[in-house]
Amino acid sequence: MATALDTLTGLRKAAILMVTLGADASAAIMRQLSEPEIEELTIEISKIRELTPTTVEGVLEEFSQLAQARSYIVQGGVGWFCRSTTNLLPRARFAS
Repeated sequence: MATALDTLTGLRKAAILMVTLGADASAAIMRQLSEPEIEELTIEISKIRELTPTTVEGVLEEFSQLAQARSYIVQGGVGWFCRSTTNLLPRARFAS
């Protein structure tokens, strides 16, 4: 069964996240975006009239889960590489 959060576009969720994070954090994030992305996101932010606590909580939870999954992928990749390559070369080559 679809929830209200499922009906939101990615752009709308990003706009909600920016509003929730506040001006300083949002500005830091927007500095990483292209001009068209900033314009699109700013327009979407301007369309926000009212947010329910349930919607904000859902967007923050989804963002947290995505950030955590990305962190695991990065950590897993490096960890896997280290475990996989340690036995390929003699230990003397790793010593400094």
